Amino acid sequence: MDGGYNWTTRTVPTTGNKLTINCIFARNKDTAWVSMIDTSNTAGGGAIYMTSDSGKIWNQQTSAAFAGP
Repeated sequence: MDGGYNWTTRTVPTTGNKLTINCIFARNKDTAWVSMIDTSNTAGGGAIYMTSDSGKIWNQQTSAAFAGP
């Protein structure tokens, strides 16, 4: 890889809510987390998704606790 100079657009699958990415943290070229806010809910809410295969598959975390690889 090239140290993050070039990125490939990928889609983070969501559960049907209108979730918008508000932060992304990449640990390395394979592992990253995104935090998302629910823009359809005025009471708040959101989700955290994690990938460990360069964004091919994203899994929603079931808690806000850190879930390291």
